[in-house]
Amino acid sequence: SRSPLAQIAHVVQGSACTTMAAPFAGSSVCLGLGPLILRSRPGISAYFESLRLQAPKTAIDRYLVSNKQLQANTLGLGFRLSKRFDDLESGEERCAAWGSVVSGADCGDGWLRVGSRYLPETLCGVRVLLRHDASNAAEDTSKQALATHPQRKMSRSTSCCSTQTGTSEDELARMSVDADEREHGCEPLLSLWAGSHSVGKPGKRCEDASFVNSFALGVADGVGGMAAYRHFGVDSAAYASELMELTEQALEVGADTAQDAVAVAELQVRAYGASTAAVLKLTGCCLDAAVLGDSGFMVLRKSGQRFRVVARSKEQQHHWNFPYQLARLPPALEAHVAPDCPRDSAADCACQEVAVCPRDLVLAFTDGFSDNLYDDEILDAVERAVAGEDPLNPEVLAQELVAAAYARSRSSSACVPFGDAARKHGRLRFGGKLDDITVVAAWVTETGTPA
Repeated sequence: SRSPLAQIAHVVQGSACTTMAAPFAGSSVCLGLGPLILRSRPGISAYFESLRLQAPKTAIDRYLVSNKQLQANTLGLGFRLSKRFDDLESGEERCAAWGSVVSGADCGDGWLRVGSRYLPETLCGVRVLLRHDASNAAEDTSKQALATHPQRKMSRSTSCCSTQTGTSEDELARMSVDADEREHGCEPLLSLWAGSHSVGKPGKRCEDASFVNSFALGVADGVGGMAAYRHFGVDSAAYASELMELTEQALEVGADTAQDAVAVAELQVRAYGASTAAVLKLTGCCLDAAVLGDSGFMVLRKSGQRFRVVARSKEQQHHWNFPYQLARLPPALEAHVAPDCPRDSAADCACQEVAVCPRDLVLAFTDGFSDNLYDDEILDAVERAVAGEDPLNPEVLAQELVAAAYARSRSSSACVPFGDAARKHGRLRFGGKLDDITVVAAWVTETGTPA
């Protein structure tokens, strides 16, 4: 078992951070999480740049800008003004052409510093910057000629858009874009058009929380069983809400991964409570996901007139109806926790990357949704909602999906996934599961901004 303080010591140990305070008191705590250095919430954005660790001086090397594996239908790789995929350079020289050679310093965190600008070393899990030698330069120059030929039409990289179930020819045709249609020859960014909706258990306060923006989303399910300890100052609704607020802030100021953002939020949160979580960050054409417990996500893609599931998270349970969860307990309650009680942290998140394409639908949800609807029922509900209006406003779509799950939760005779799981563990249970229900719906869109 892990205690929060032991986990904090493990995270900070060996970092170059010189300011260390108790993680739950004051505003001077300095957290070292790989390349991410943040102060606690007050002034988090203003302090980020000034508190970044100074990297040791690194030798300048030559790197080939390679399109050999990515096979992107672009003229080059876009320069960034900082280590963020969306912080793109503007102007005539904002791309490093495929097949060209650039000189820069490897930052050691997936970025190459070229003068005052940055290039990502990988896109969608594919390496696009290679240490230069004559053989790969010659080979990649021929690839550049193919990728940028103005008459050649090709789909976006298969590594970005294919899935385990494959991508049909009509989908590839829909996603293909001529190189000469791209502004300045740089590949457009993907972004999220997202909305959310929540409903609480009848007559009770909803303990779920969520956030959405153009590049990330998240849901948290405050653990209702913690209400028994309200007299200790425990409030899982407040804990879940603050957890999502801090996670979004960490992503906005440069957290590299969804898991990093959750880790920062876990250490900075002040409220007492417990919560599951699912957080997704869109980087390039990949969704980076971190899931803890029985909150989850799924990615849907339309084939013809029907949607299909191309990716789905799996629940994490210690045992039936005891999901993995983040928790912060007041000292008076912490003293009563059994030493062998499982203690989870952001380090226990199940992490995965999912390749996405324009017009994919991303759903993130708390277990009140997935415990009451089977996957095929979710697909049917989506198709009914978007019929005649595709893409449907995501907030309206989230409302429709929550309504479907809520109606099922009120049924005394319905067969639901939660009941199936209960019976597998020897519990007789029938009808829907009354619970807080939250759904975030997000369409993957092409912004037209170079990437």
